[in-house]
Amino acid sequence: MRTNVAVLGAGNFGTVLAMLAQRAATGRGEVWLYDHEPKKIADIRATGENRKSLPGVPLPREIHLTASLEEACNHCILVMPVIPSGAMRSLAAQLARHVRGDHLIVHCTKGFEPVTHKRMSEVLVEETGVLRLGAFSGPNLAAELARGLPGATVIASPFEEVRQTAALAFASPGFRVETSTDMAGVELIGALKNVLALSSGFCSERGLGQNAMGTTLTRIL
Repeated sequence: MRTNVAVLGAGNFGTVLAMLAQRAATGRGEVWLYDHEPKKIADIRATGENRKSLPGVPLPREIHLTASLEEACNHCILVMPVIPSGAMRSLAAQLARHVRGDHLIVHCTKGFEPVTHKRMSEVLVEETGVLRLGAFSGPNLAAELARGLPGATVIASPFEEVRQTAALAFASPGFRVETSTDMAGVELIGALKNVLALSSGFCSERGLGQNAMGTTLTRIL
């Protein structure tokens, strides 16, 4: 089955996500990488790497680059927004003009919308009307994945078509993809794990020791 994938947002993780999709896409579809900054796309096209967000990592030449959201959506069925949570509603409002009934949207944003505290799937359905949504989350450090180190993630959606399509688009020998029906749970954990990360980082930086670290993490969990 051919599935064309559009990654929206050429930050460090968005760029790596496009690379992961390209590794898994051999004979199965195209990969498009979109960014709203035409100069950034032009620079990536000219240099073969994302010097701003992921310097020193060559981008596969097979990845299509575009600064046109319409072009990305016209070519792809699976749409993957990878942007900060505060910018999701603005992007979703633009997406609403280009997505169709057959589009699948799987976001990769760990966080809540500022002020409203809504999950990203709630924002997307409000602005686009697309119901076949999913969430992509996991211990996905961009620098490690860019180096080809192994990793894993979970794709959650109440729709089997979304889960299976996205899983096939990214699974490869070095990148394991699990699936879940609990989209809200995955979104909440993806955002709330930052509390754990910040607290453990505080304990480490202040040299409070393993007892304090264990106590803090236990309380958080």
